[in-house]
Amino acid sequence: MTRTLTLLLLLSVNLLAACTDNTVTRQIGENGSASLVSFSNNSQHENTVSRQADALNGLSNDLVLASTIKGAKIGAVVGCGLAILSASNAKNCIVGAVTGGATGALIGHSSGKIQIAQRVELVNPNQLVRNIRKTNDTMEILTTSLPDLLEAQNEELEVLSFNRDMGTLSQEAYEKRYSEIQASRTALAESLSLSASQANLATNNLENAATRGQTGLEWHFGATKQIAEQAESARSSISLL
Repeated sequence: MTRTLTLLLLLSVNLLAACTDNTVTRQIGENGSASLVSFSNNSQHENTVSRQADALNGLSNDLVLASTIKGAKIGAVVGCGLAILSASNAKNCIVGAVTGGATGALIGHSSGKIQIAQRVELVNPNQLVRNIRKTNDTMEILTTSLPDLLEAQNEELEVLSFNRDMGTLSQEAYEKRYSEIQASRTALAESLSLSASQANLATNNLENAATRGQTGLEWHFGATKQIAEQAESARSSISLL
C-alpha cells in the first residue's frame, strides 16, 4: 500500500513538472523576444493580402464597366424606332447612332420604340458571367487569407507589447511596427469598402437594365449583390486598432 502511494506521488510530481515546463516553454515561445522570429513573415503576408484586395478592387470595377448601359447601342435601336425593322435601314441607323454618340442616351417613348428597346442587349450577360466568376474566385482567396493575417497580426501585437513591457523592445520599435500594422489594416478596409461600393453600383446598373427591358439578368444582379455583401462582411472583420 505504501509502495503504491509512493508511486502515485512520484507520478503526480512528474506530471506537475511536465505541465510547468510546457507552460514556461509556451510563454517563451509566444511571448518571449525569441518568438518574434515566428512573425517575420507577417509583412510578406500583408503584401500578399493587399495584392488580393487590389485585384478584387479591379475586378469589381470591371463589373461596373460591364454592367453600364451603352448609350450608343440604345440610341442605335431606340432612336431609329420602327425603321430598324428594315435590314438596310438598320445598318444605316446603327452607323448614324454610333457616329452621333451624343444622342445615344435618348430613349423613345412610343410603344413601338419600347418594344424594339426590349430586344436590345443593354449589357453583355456573358461578359458579366466571366467577370463575376473571376471576382468570386478572388473573393474566396481573400476571405480565406484575411482572417489568418488578422490573427497573426493580433498575436504579433501581443508579443510586441510583452517585449516592450519586459524592456527587451524599445517603445520606438513597438510604435513603428504598430503603425505598419495599422496602416495595412486601414488600406485593406478602404479597398474592401470600395469593392463593396462598386459591386453595389453594378447591381444598380443591372437592375436598371432589367427595368429598361433586358431580361434574364436576375442571377447576375443577385451575384453582384452577394459580392458586395461579402466585401462588406470582410471589411467589418477588420479592427483598425
